[in-house]
Amino acid sequence: DFFAPKPKIRSELGAFQRRKDNMCKKGQIAACILYVTNGITLALSLAGLGIGIWLLVSNTAVTNSVPDYLAVALTVAMVVFAFVAGLGVFATVAQMKENNDTDPETGGALGKEGCCTKDCCNSCGISLYSFFSIFGSVGGLIFGVIAIYYAGALPTEISNAYTNSSVATTVDGWFTSLDSYIDDKVYSLIERTTTSGGTDWIDTQDLLGCCGWNDTAADPDIYLTGGCCTVANGTNATLIDSLSGDTFTSLFNGELAITFSECNTVQGSVLTCKGLVLYSTQSNLVTVGVVLLVIWFVLLVCFICALKVRFCSGGQNGANVAPEKGKGKAASVQPTSESRGNGQMV
Repeated sequence: DFFAPKPKIRSELGAFQRRKDNMCKKGQIAACILYVTNGITLALSLAGLGIGIWLLVSNTAVTNSVPDYLAVALTVAMVVFAFVAGLGVFATVAQMKENNDTDPETGGALGKEGCCTKDCCNSCGISLYSFFSIFGSVGGLIFGVIAIYYAGALPTEISNAYTNSSVATTVDGWFTSLDSYIDDKVYSLIERTTTSGGTDWIDTQDLLGCCGWNDTAADPDIYLTGGCCTVANGTNATLIDSLSGDTFTSLFNGELAITFSECNTVQGSVLTCKGLVLYSTQSNLVTVGVVLLVIWFVLLVCFICALKVRFCSGGQNGANVAPEKGKGKAASVQPTSESRGNGQMV
């Protein structure tokens, strides 16, 4: 029979079908990975969101000891995480439904349709999630490496190469500018909240066990208002510069112990809050860097899986769907011999 497929063609069609089936199987595995990672992230984010709302609305000794801005920051962060994780779950479900659609009038499986047309709005969700994933992955990698570098945990060869490069000078300049910017913003916020009768700055000093931000001679009525700023007889406590070399050396050598919610002193002098914040950050940079690198890896895996789900060509029962020019919806369907089931080719 002239129309009967030749052995070579049958072999090529069989190989194509196997590759297609293998791609779909990998797409299902990728979808499972997205379900697990985003499901866990969504659950943890919702739990964190509940804690943030509880800190904001509840009136207990625990919640009152946490400044409102910290509760707001926690709530906003959890909302962002929950949104991205929820988008990942929903978009994966929608895209897999599109991929498994056997309606020949739907062109979503091959990923050739225009964005946000009638048949492909599902694909826009997974595409948006892919963007968030790769953006977060790159950010996690950059900040993770920076954190490990400043913690002194990078190999000597890499550290020396970075230190001797112009990049180190540029980044150090950025951190110097950031330090000045943070000081200005902190002092501005302290002045605004204190003069308006707010207690956030008082709560922050009491929580950290410190007094003032960095200036040991600041106005005590505005900047030195925490419980550690006064001694038993009601007079102003003596402050010590927490950023001095001797103080930092004592902290990192373990000669001084930092305890939250209790006044941290050096020979009877209270530490300022900026020093405690910098010390707490510096002493945990390795942990922060490792966590950021783990986030980088997880988001990179999610990005790859999202691409696999997005462009899996397993739907349409093997149909080759191509959109008509100028239109997002598929215009024609050309089934292969495998999908016809009659052993003939068109």
